[in-house]
Amino acid sequence: MIGAVDDILMHVKRIGPVVRMFLVGLFAFVLAALTYGSRGPDTGAVQWILYGLVGFVPSVMSSWLVHKYVEEPQPVAAPT
Repeated sequence: MIGAVDDILMHVKRIGPVVRMFLVGLFAFVLAALTYGSRGPDTGAVQWILYGLVGFVPSVMSSWLVHKYVEEPQPVAAPT
């Protein structure tokens, strides 16, 4: 799901790669923190931040890898 958000943001030309990585990471942070932060006997700000980082770090790393290694398709000239 986070990869789909990254793909959507990748097609917006006005958003640079660093901003895209930050937005994807922020989205993943909030989703992971809301999903796991209030579960179990240990709840609080520390657990909320730690669970958020579990979403933030992998999403930023995968977005960076996509930016670094995936080549944009180049337009080809029509044969004449």
